[in-house]
Amino acid sequence: MIAFVIIIALYHTVETALAHATGCYHTMTQLDTSHLDPTLHLPNDTLVLDSGASHHMVKDASLFDAWHTRSHVAVDGAGESLMAQGTGSITIRTSKQRTIKLCNIYYVPDLLANLISVMQLRRERIYTHFGKTIELPSQGQLIGVASLIANQLSTLDATPIRSTVSPVAAAAIPLLTLHQRFGHLSLPNLRRAVSSGQLQGQTWTYSAAECKAFSCDTCKAAKATRTPFPTSDSRASQPLELVHSDVLTLPEPTTDGERYVVTFIDDFSRKTWVSALRNKSQVFDTFQRWHAMIERSTGLKLRTLRTDNGGEYTSKAFIEYCSHHGITRQLTIPYTPEQNG
Repeated sequence: MIAFVIIIALYHTVETALAHATGCYHTMTQLDTSHLDPTLHLPNDTLVLDSGASHHMVKDASLFDAWHTRSHVAVDGAGESLMAQGTGSITIRTSKQRTIKLCNIYYVPDLLANLISVMQLRRERIYTHFGKTIELPSQGQLIGVASLIANQLSTLDATPIRSTVSPVAAAAIPLLTLHQRFGHLSLPNLRRAVSSGQLQGQTWTYSAAECKAFSCDTCKAAKATRTPFPTSDSRASQPLELVHSDVLTLPEPTTDGERYVVTFIDDFSRKTWVSALRNKSQVFDTFQRWHAMIERSTGLKLRTLRTDNGGEYTSKAFIEYCSHHGITRQLTIPYTPEQNG
């Protein structure tokens, strides 16, 4: 197992306040980190003994051997407000071969360092005696020894006892996966649901940068719009040079049971013929009757028929009829009704 160091920080200033979160009041801790050297790089498993902290708080999720989600708790420190996202317990073994289980530890991923509260240790009957060395006695027995070093900091050698899989790390899932599992819920609403405890077992560990870079292709496609279809400047030069046809579904059947209407629109004159149908299979017969009528009444030949790709227009009989009468077929682009006249 990997050894880690507990850094004991002395002479902190203390200020506590009450914060209101999700209907309940929780303790808000004021952290004073001015005594720490900003150039000092602390490993993620380093614990700082803080005489000013009201609760144990850690930033390294892998240290937990038990984990419970809870409503977020505000933590003030280092000039900014942080959020605790759950509580858990950590077990360590000191150089005196004593095992210590620390409970009610807040998980605050944005902390500068992991903090152990002297006040909480006292409640567990673990005290700190300061002298040439720093002793941690409990129930009359010495369970740990620390030596004072520079900047009023002391270190204690100890060994963490971790579970094989961190309960926090095991619960972490990609932000996109969480978004998809909850029906593509927007990130603000998703975060609100997690923070309020509605999604049990899930914590919000996603950084601001990760949320800003978030992208969902499905949501983009669902919300996509397109510009208005441009108005065509080209028109047929004479009647029946180009005719548009389409089939529309009626909102309600007529009293005679017709559910559809087929339209024929002359591109030159914009004159429109409409016939009601019971079934789409009647489109071919209706077109034959309309074709014969319009050519006899105008003395002109139908040159081009433009339709969509519906089966009522692409049947073998329809294609053969148009070919036999010299009618050119034009099929529009799928899902583009603007081209249907």
